[in-house]
Amino acid sequence: MCRRFSLSAGIDEVNERFGIHRVMYYYKSRYNISPTQTMPVIVQEQGERVLDEYRWGLVPYWGKDAVNADFTTVDQNPTYRRAIDTRRCVIPCNGLYYWRTIGKRGYAVRTVIGENEIFGMAGLYETWRDASRQRNENMHGLNDRSE
Repeated sequence: MCRRFSLSAGIDEVNERFGIHRVMYYYKSRYNISPTQTMPVIVQEQGERVLDEYRWGLVPYWGKDAVNADFTTVDQNPTYRRAIDTRRCVIPCNGLYYWRTIGKRGYAVRTVIGENEIFGMAGLYETWRDASRQRNENMHGLNDRSE
């Protein structure tokens, strides 16, 4: 399974490839995205495709962190079951890294499609909020999420 990938394309290329309506963060090209880092994701919000930045690794409210799902068994795994129906996303990328061992050393090998074409990987996401903190009263009423 892939544990590192790249999205070295510019924002205009990503917008054109996926028909993005809104970009919700400061986008920059990246060559080495790995688990627990933030990564670009495309989600559907009110009928629009939105490019946002999420943390790589599903953190279920009851279980341990998970960074990859096996396509053949994802629907049987309780970690992912609830997200499959309603919290799907597309992860844009244009390169995947795999490790190759030569002798005693391991080397990352970047694999691309065609001429470095952008493609999408299926993703699942979970939303949560930090229940250990009190709501900041100064933020009350500024957006729907502060309620």
